[in-house]
Amino acid sequence: MRNATTYTNIAVLLGLTALFVGACAAEGTSLPEGTGGGSMATGGAATGGYNATGGVATGGYNATGGVVATGGVVATGGVVATGGVVATGGVVSTGGVVATGGVVATGGVVSTGGVVSTGGTSGAGWAVQAGGYVTSGSWKGYAWTAAAGTGTTALPKDFSAATAGGTLCVSGSVAAMADYSGVGMFGVNVNQASAAASPVLTWASSGNGISYNISNTGGSTLRIQLQDASDTAAGRWCATVSAASGTIPWGSFNTTCWAPSAGGYYAGQALAAVLVTVPGNNATAVPYNFCVSSLGTY
Repeated sequence: MRNATTYTNIAVLLGLTALFVGACAAEGTSLPEGTGGGSMATGGAATGGYNATGGVATGGYNATGGVVATGGVVATGGVVATGGVVATGGVVSTGGVVATGGVVATGGVVSTGGVVSTGGTSGAGWAVQAGGYVTSGSWKGYAWTAAAGTGTTALPKDFSAATAGGTLCVSGSVAAMADYSGVGMFGVNVNQASAAASPVLTWASSGNGISYNISNTGGSTLRIQLQDASDTAAGRWCATVSAASGTIPWGSFNTTCWAPSAGGYYAGQALAAVLVTVPGNNATAVPYNFCVSSLGTY
Protein backbone atom coordinates (compact mmCIF):
# COMPACT_ATOMS: atom_id res chain seq x y z
CA MET A 1 0.00 0.00 0.00
CA ARG A 2 1.46 3.39 -1.00
CA ASN A 3 0.69 6.22 1.42
CA ALA A 4 -0.95 9.56 0.70
CA THR A 5 2.34 11.45 0.95
CA THR A 6 3.84 9.42 -1.87
CA TYR A 7 0.92 10.14 -4.17
CA THR A 8 0.94 13.80 -3.25
CA ASN A 9 4.62 14.06 -4.17
CA ILE A 10 3.99 12.38 -7.51
CA ALA A 11 1.12 14.73 -8.18
CA VAL A 12 3.24 17.78 -7.38
CA LEU A 13 5.86 16.66 -9.88
CA LEU A 14 3.18 16.41 -12.54
CA GLY A 15 1.58 19.71 -11.68
CA LEU A 16 -1.66 17.96 -10.73
CA THR A 17 -1.75 18.13 -6.94
CA ALA A 18 -5.48 18.72 -6.65
CA LEU A 19 -6.28 15.30 -8.04
CA PHE A 20 -4.09 13.38 -5.64
CA VAL A 21 -3.97 15.16 -2.28
CA GLY A 22 -5.11 12.66 0.32
CA ALA A 23 -5.36 9.83 -2.20
CA CYS A 24 -4.41 6.33 -1.20
CA ALA A 25 -4.65 3.62 -3.84
CA ALA A 26 -3.02 0.22 -4.19
CA GLU A 27 -0.96 -0.68 -7.24
CA GLY A 28 -2.98 -2.45 -9.88
CA THR A 29 -6.24 -0.77 -8.85
CA SER A 30 -8.19 1.64 -11.02
CA LEU A 31 -8.31 5.35 -10.59
CA PRO A 32 -11.89 6.59 -10.06
CA GLU A 33 -13.94 6.54 -13.23
CA GLY A 34 -13.81 9.81 -15.09
CA THR A 35 -10.76 11.09 -13.24
CA GLY A 36 -8.69 13.37 -15.46
CA GLY A 37 -5.07 14.42 -15.08
CA GLY A 38 -4.08 11.41 -13.02
CA SER A 39 -0.88 9.41 -13.26
CA MET A 40 -1.99 5.90 -14.18
CA ALA A 41 -0.85 3.33 -11.58
CA THR A 42 0.61 0.00 -12.68
CA GLY A 43 -2.21 -1.93 -14.30
CA GLY A 44 -4.66 0.85 -13.46
CA ALA A 45 -7.66 1.71 -15.64
CA ALA A 46 -9.89 4.75 -15.79
CA THR A 47 -12.63 5.37 -18.34
CA GLY A 48 -11.95 8.82 -19.75
CA GLY A 49 -8.83 9.00 -17.62
CA TYR A 50 -5.82 11.14 -18.42
CA ASN A 51 -2.27 9.78 -18.47
CA ALA A 52 -0.69 13.13 -17.83
CA THR A 53 2.43 14.93 -18.94
CA GLY A 54 5.34 12.72 -18.05
CA GLY A 55 3.06 10.06 -16.59
CA VAL A 56 4.11 6.41 -16.86
CA ALA A 57 2.06 3.22 -16.62
CA THR A 58 3.86 -0.09 -17.12
CA GLY A 59 1.30 -2.47 -18.54
CA GLY A 60 -1.41 0.03 -17.70
CA TYR A 61 -4.64 0.47 -19.56
CA ASN A 62 -5.57 3.94 -20.76
CA ALA A 63 -9.24 3.33 -21.34
CA THR A 64 -11.90 4.47 -23.81
CA GLY A 65 -11.57 8.16 -24.54
CA GLY A 66 -8.39 8.44 -22.50
CA VAL A 67 -5.55 10.73 -23.45
CA VAL A 68 -1.80 10.15 -23.27
CA ALA A 69 -0.58 13.73 -23.14
CA THR A 70 2.59 15.42 -24.32
CA GLY A 71 5.53 13.45 -23.02
CA GLY A 72 3.29 10.81 -21.46
CA VAL A 73 4.33 7.17 -21.72
CA VAL A 74 2.30 3.97 -21.87
CA ALA A 75 5.07 1.47 -21.22
CA THR A 76 5.71 -2.07 -22.45
CA GLY A 77 2.48 -3.94 -23.00
CA GLY A 78 0.31 -0.90 -22.37
CA VAL A 79 -2.97 -0.36 -24.22
CA VAL A 80 -4.63 2.81 -25.48
CA ALA A 81 -8.20 1.68 -26.06
CA THR A 82 -10.97 2.64 -28.50
CA GLY A 83 -11.01 6.37 -29.12
CA GLY A 84 -7.87 6.94 -27.08
CA VAL A 85 -5.39 9.61 -28.12
CA VAL A 86 -1.59 9.60 -27.98
CA ALA A 87 -0.78 13.29 -28.19
CA THR A 88 2.25 15.10 -29.59
CA GLY A 89 5.36 13.58 -28.10
CA GLY A 90 3.47 10.76 -26.40
CA VAL A 91 4.99 7.29 -26.54
CA VAL A 92 3.44 3.82 -26.64
CA SER A 93 6.41 1.55 -25.95
CA THR A 94 7.48 -1.86 -27.24
CA GLY A 95 4.50 -4.14 -27.67
CA GLY A 96 2.01 -1.40 -26.92
CA VAL A 97 -1.36 -1.27 -28.70
CA VAL A 98 -3.40 1.66 -29.95
CA ALA A 99 -6.78 0.04 -30.45
CA THR A 100 -9.62 0.57 -32.95
CA GLY A 101 -10.24 4.25 -33.58
CA GLY A 102 -7.19 5.34 -31.59
CA VAL A 103 -5.14 8.29 -32.78
CA VAL A 104 -1.39 8.82 -32.65
CA ALA A 105 -0.94 12.54 -33.16
CA THR A 106 1.92 14.25 -34.97
CA GLY A 107 5.11 13.49 -33.10
CA GLY A 108 3.59 10.59 -31.18
CA VAL A 109 5.51 7.33 -31.30
CA VAL A 110 4.41 3.69 -31.32
CA SER A 111 7.71 1.90 -30.69
CA THR A 112 9.09 -1.41 -31.94
CA GLY A 113 6.43 -4.09 -32.03
CA GLY A 114 3.63 -1.63 -31.32
CA VAL A 115 0.33 -1.93 -33.16
CA VAL A 116 -2.11 0.67 -34.45
CA SER A 117 -5.26 -1.40 -34.88
CA THR A 118 -8.14 -1.20 -37.36
CA GLY A 119 -9.39 2.32 -37.89
CA GLY A 120 -6.50 3.89 -36.00
CA THR A 121 -4.46 6.69 -37.50
CA SER A 122 -0.80 7.54 -37.18
CA GLY A 123 0.57 11.03 -37.69
CA ALA A 124 -1.22 12.67 -40.61
CA GLY A 125 -3.06 9.44 -41.51
CA TRP A 126 0.05 7.78 -42.96
CA ALA A 127 -0.58 4.18 -44.01
CA VAL A 128 1.67 1.81 -45.95
CA GLN A 129 0.08 -0.91 -48.06
CA ALA A 130 1.71 -3.98 -49.57
CA GLY A 131 4.16 -3.11 -52.33
CA GLY A 132 4.96 0.30 -50.87
CA TYR A 133 1.75 2.08 -51.85
CA VAL A 134 1.14 4.91 -49.40
CA THR A 135 -1.88 6.96 -48.40
CA SER A 136 -1.62 10.00 -46.17
CA GLY A 137 -4.59 12.35 -45.92
CA SER A 138 -5.38 13.29 -49.52
CA TRP A 139 -2.08 11.88 -50.77
CA LYS A 140 -1.87 8.53 -52.53
CA GLY A 141 0.98 6.96 -54.47
CA TYR A 142 3.96 4.64 -54.44
CA ALA A 143 7.09 5.21 -52.39
CA TRP A 144 10.44 4.95 -54.14
CA THR A 145 14.18 5.50 -53.75
CA ALA A 146 16.77 7.07 -56.03
CA ALA A 147 20.46 7.98 -56.01
CA ALA A 148 22.17 10.90 -57.76
CA GLY A 149 25.92 11.03 -58.37
CA THR A 150 28.36 8.35 -59.48
CA GLY A 151 28.86 5.91 -56.63
CA THR A 152 25.83 7.05 -54.59
CA THR A 153 23.65 4.17 -53.34
CA ALA A 154 20.09 3.93 -52.04
CA LEU A 155 18.67 0.66 -50.71
CA PRO A 156 16.23 -0.89 -51.20
CA LYS A 157 16.05 -0.07 -54.89
CA ASP A 158 12.25 -0.18 -54.58
CA PHE A 159 9.58 -1.07 -52.03
CA SER A 160 7.95 -3.93 -53.94
CA ALA A 161 8.64 -6.23 -50.96
CA ALA A 162 7.12 -3.85 -48.41
CA THR A 163 4.34 -5.30 -46.27
CA ALA A 164 1.14 -3.59 -45.20
CA GLY A 165 1.62 -1.52 -42.08
CA GLY A 166 5.39 -1.65 -42.29
CA THR A 167 7.86 1.19 -41.85
CA LEU A 168 9.72 2.42 -44.92
CA CYS A 169 13.48 2.67 -44.36
CA VAL A 170 16.32 3.71 -46.66
CA SER A 171 20.07 3.37 -46.28
CA GLY A 172 23.13 3.93 -48.41
CA SER A 173 25.98 6.32 -49.05
CA VAL A 174 26.11 9.61 -50.93
CA ALA A 175 29.30 9.87 -52.96
CA ALA A 176 31.42 13.01 -52.83
CA MET A 177 30.89 15.11 -55.97
CA ALA A 178 32.88 18.21 -56.94
CA ASP A 179 29.65 20.07 -57.73
CA TYR A 180 27.76 18.81 -54.64
CA SER A 181 25.33 16.94 -56.90
CA GLY A 182 25.36 13.68 -54.90
CA VAL A 183 21.99 12.99 -53.25
CA GLY A 184 20.27 9.98 -51.66
CA MET A 185 16.50 10.06 -52.00
CA PHE A 186 13.28 8.61 -50.58
CA GLY A 187 10.16 9.79 -52.36
CA VAL A 188 6.40 9.39 -52.26
CA ASN A 189 4.18 10.17 -55.24
CA VAL A 190 1.23 12.19 -53.98
CA ASN A 191 -1.36 11.53 -56.70
CA GLN A 192 -1.06 8.07 -58.24
CA ALA A 193 -3.53 5.20 -58.44
CA SER A 194 -2.48 1.80 -57.09
CA ALA A 195 -3.02 -0.08 -60.36
CA ALA A 196 0.15 -1.25 -62.09
CA ALA A 197 1.88 1.38 -64.25
CA SER A 198 -0.50 4.14 -63.13
CA PRO A 199 0.79 7.57 -64.14
CA VAL A 200 2.06 10.05 -61.58
CA LEU A 201 -0.35 12.98 -61.51
CA THR A 202 -0.13 16.21 -59.53
CA TRP A 203 -1.77 17.26 -56.29
CA ALA A 204 -3.01 20.78 -55.53
CA SER A 205 -1.41 21.76 -52.23
CA SER A 206 -3.65 22.35 -49.23
CA GLY A 207 -3.24 22.82 -45.51
CA ASN A 208 -0.44 24.71 -43.80
CA GLY A 209 2.59 22.66 -44.74
CA ILE A 210 4.34 19.34 -44.17
CA SER A 211 4.28 17.23 -41.00
CA TYR A 212 6.82 14.45 -40.55
CA ASN A 213 8.12 11.75 -38.23
CA ILE A 214 11.52 10.40 -39.26
CA SER A 215 13.93 8.19 -37.32
CA ASN A 216 17.39 9.30 -38.47
CA THR A 217 19.57 6.55 -37.02
CA GLY A 218 22.39 7.36 -39.44
CA GLY A 219 22.68 10.92 -38.20
CA SER A 220 23.11 12.51 -41.63
CA THR A 221 21.62 15.83 -42.68
CA LEU A 222 18.08 15.33 -43.98
CA ARG A 223 15.90 17.61 -46.06
CA ILE A 224 12.26 17.40 -47.05
CA GLN A 225 11.80 18.30 -50.70
CA LEU A 226 8.68 19.27 -52.64
CA GLN A 227 8.76 18.39 -56.32
CA ASP A 228 6.50 19.42 -59.19
CA ALA A 229 5.95 17.52 -62.43
CA SER A 230 8.80 19.28 -64.29
CA ASP A 231 11.60 17.58 -62.30
CA THR A 232 13.78 20.64 -62.82
CA ALA A 233 15.75 22.69 -60.31
CA ALA A 234 13.12 25.44 -60.50
CA GLY A 235 10.45 22.90 -59.55
CA ARG A 236 12.10 21.58 -56.39
CA TRP A 237 11.80 23.26 -53.00
CA CYS A 238 13.53 22.01 -49.86
CA ALA A 239 13.78 22.61 -46.12
CA THR A 240 16.22 21.10 -43.64
CA VAL A 241 14.79 18.65 -41.08
CA SER A 242 15.84 19.91 -37.65
CA ALA A 243 14.16 17.34 -35.37
CA ALA A 244 12.87 13.75 -35.39
CA SER A 245 9.32 15.02 -35.87
CA GLY A 246 7.61 18.30 -36.46
CA THR A 247 6.02 20.56 -39.03
CA ILE A 248 7.38 22.82 -41.77
CA PRO A 249 5.15 25.59 -43.20
CA TRP A 250 4.83 25.80 -46.97
CA GLY A 251 6.49 29.21 -46.94
CA SER A 252 9.72 27.78 -45.52
CA PHE A 253 10.50 25.67 -48.60
CA ASN A 254 13.03 27.23 -50.98
CA THR A 255 14.65 26.13 -54.25
CA THR A 256 18.06 26.60 -52.60
CA CYS A 257 17.31 25.91 -48.94
CA TRP A 258 21.05 25.86 -48.11
CA ALA A 259 21.23 29.51 -49.35
CA PRO A 260 17.62 30.83 -49.36
CA SER A 261 18.49 34.35 -50.53
CA ALA A 262 19.69 32.88 -53.84
CA GLY A 263 16.52 30.88 -54.48
CA GLY A 264 12.75 31.18 -54.63
CA TYR A 265 10.14 30.18 -52.09
CA TYR A 266 7.37 27.67 -52.71
CA ALA A 267 4.12 29.42 -53.57
CA GLY A 268 1.50 26.69 -53.78
CA GLN A 269 2.46 25.04 -57.07
CA ALA A 270 0.91 21.61 -57.80
CA LEU A 271 3.16 18.78 -56.62
CA ALA A 272 3.97 15.35 -58.02
CA ALA A 273 6.06 14.00 -55.13
CA VAL A 274 7.39 14.77 -51.66
CA LEU A 275 10.88 13.52 -50.81
CA VAL A 276 13.28 13.05 -47.92
CA THR A 277 16.78 13.67 -49.25
CA VAL A 278 20.36 13.28 -48.00
CA PRO A 279 22.67 15.94 -49.44
CA GLY A 280 26.29 15.08 -50.17
CA ASN A 281 29.42 17.22 -50.28
CA ASN A 282 32.56 17.63 -52.38
CA ALA A 283 35.04 15.90 -50.08
CA THR A 284 33.83 12.73 -48.37
CA ALA A 285 31.09 10.14 -48.76
CA VAL A 286 28.05 10.59 -46.50
CA PRO A 287 26.57 7.34 -45.12
CA TYR A 288 22.89 7.47 -44.17
CA ASN A 289 20.14 5.37 -42.65
CA PHE A 290 16.63 6.63 -41.85
CA CYS A 291 13.04 5.40 -41.53
CA VAL A 292 9.90 7.36 -42.34
CA SER A 293 7.10 6.77 -39.83
CA SER A 294 4.81 9.45 -41.24
CA LEU A 295 4.83 12.18 -43.83
CA GLY A 296 1.88 14.32 -44.80
CA THR A 297 0.22 17.71 -44.44
CA TYR A 298 -1.09 19.54 -41.43
